[in-house]
Amino acid sequence: MEEAAATDKQEDELYGNKRGDELPKDLQSKQRLKEKIQQALVDMKNEDQRVNLTDKEAKFIRSRKGIDLNDNCQAAITEDGLIVSAYTSNNSSDRKETIKSAGHAEQTTQDIYTDVLADSGYASFDNYEELTNQGKIL
Repeated sequence: MEEAAATDKQEDELYGNKRGDELPKDLQSKQRLKEKIQQALVDMKNEDQRVNLTDKEAKFIRSRKGIDLNDNCQAAITEDGLIVSAYTSNNSSDRKETIKSAGHAEQTTQDIYTDVLADSGYASFDNYEELTNQGKIL
């Protein structure tokens, strides 16, 4: 708790003591906010176009609820459940993240992993071939 309080105090000195829900500086002026809203309305006039106002890099990804603008979260864990890598991607398929995720885990821990366990969403011939070339088993 002492470490958390010290970190909080240090961050208050660095960033100020704000609540965290303040509008970004570029939206604090009513005129700038109005311009942003008008631009969003123009962007949405095309019925086929969907706009994510908070995350322009989000991609259309299929989920249980249908297709929506999302990011794809990735995590790598050790056998005992320790998270050694976590990041978001805008690739709609986990298949494109298999090699990257294993590499992130190795970079974080400075270990070489020879066994990679992943669900079928990460499976592809290219991934099997690359992992085999790296001396890993999927």
